Amino acid sequence: MKEDKISNSKTGRLFKIGKTLVKATGAYALEKGKQKAQELTSKIEDGQEYVAQIKAAKELISTMGHLKGGMMKLGQMISITDDLMLPKEVTDLFKVLQKDTSYMPKEDLIKQFQDSFQTSPDELFLEFEYKPIAAASIGQVHKAKLKSGEYVAVKVQYPNIESIVEKDLEQMDTIKKMLEKVIPNMEASDHIIDELKRSLLEECDYIQEAKNIKSFHKNFKDSNEILIPKVFEELSTKTILTMEFMEGDHFEETLDYPQEVRDNLAQTFYDFHFTALCEYRHIHADPQHGNYLFTHDKIIVLDFGATKEFTKDFITRYLSFSKSISTHDLTKFKKHMCEFNFLKDDATDERVEEYFELIHEFYAPFIVEGKQKVQGENPFQSLFNFLNAIKFKDKTVPDENFILLDRANIGVYMKARKWNASVDWLSMINKYQKMYGIE
Repeated sequence: MKEDKISNSKTGRLFKIGKTLVKATGAYALEKGKQKAQELTSKIEDGQEYVAQIKAAKELISTMGHLKGGMMKLGQMISITDDLMLPKEVTDLFKVLQKDTSYMPKEDLIKQFQDSFQTSPDELFLEFEYKPIAAASIGQVHKAKLKSGEYVAVKVQYPNIESIVEKDLEQMDTIKKMLEKVIPNMEASDHIIDELKRSLLEECDYIQEAKNIKSFHKNFKDSNEILIPKVFEELSTKTILTMEFMEGDHFEETLDYPQEVRDNLAQTFYDFHFTALCEYRHIHADPQHGNYLFTHDKIIVLDFGATKEFTKDFITRYLSFSKSISTHDLTKFKKHMCEFNFLKDDATDERVEEYFELIHEFYAPFIVEGKQKVQGENPFQSLFNFLNAIKFKDKTVPDENFILLDRANIGVYMKARKWNASVDWLSMINKYQKMYGIE
């Protein structure tokens, strides 16, 4: 990581990404040209077709890390999709945006403290590490020591980040069109762009994030497996958030854990997600890997800028919808599909059956008794096919709560898939279907 000023000019940011895309597109075209020439004289090895995308992705990642805000958040969201949108070799490059990018100059950091507390970090803390331990899309995190001797993690927003995010969101549709030149499947990412627009401004309010942390801390205070940091309210403002310091391994490090440990972590993660959804109706809605730390028997949840609360009625309908899939009840399936605005009331039986098959393909591993792995090379492609079918055939606008929840679900399933874990998915579904009176 190195110091770097963030560009906050609307036209300057658009120019920067445009210039980068021209360069990335050029790198892509040049490499493809080389490959075409090589094809005339020799066979290209498997995977070489991705080289052009990789070179283009490197250009994009550097710029996303510099611009922060919406652009970097978009890159982080791409990073957890593995091979859903891009070849794995390309999304692996985007993972640098999860925890390791440039950070704000020291003078900007001190000004943020002056604006919030009218004093410097050195006066506020017994010790303060000026080089951040993590730098993300909205802010960066520093390790510090309270005068009481307790270590804390201090999250500090980048200067003017809220206005920067607003400018990025105004231009996101234009940026998406530009990215499509380099990212072939970017046209299938509307749900990612919509979620980015919904959540990013919320993440700029650290007062709300502190409330979210306290809510989850209360809900999971008796858990031995899920750890939520406590908040130091007297050292927190809208732009600075001070929390209990916690240590653990990053997600990529857990891939070397023994398989039994990975299985247990996957079950713990899924149980946490489903309990939050059904018991407290308040989920952690940003599944990118950088928001968690791990030990062999614990999951530490770090970032609560993006959470989502649901009504009891929504959860009841969602659980009933799941039941209709496992029981192959097409009448109930159609009813819920219309309620979630995936289908229109006048949908034909053929259309209902077509959508049932697409949805069933996605949900199939999770409605079977016993421990099951996330199966197939790309089990979520069916979900993308389903969303595209709705977009082009029925031109409906699906319930955003359902789409947001499925994005969070995919974040859970992706971790289990990367861990190659076996999970008892159905037991939690059965437990809460009974709790909600769904037989």
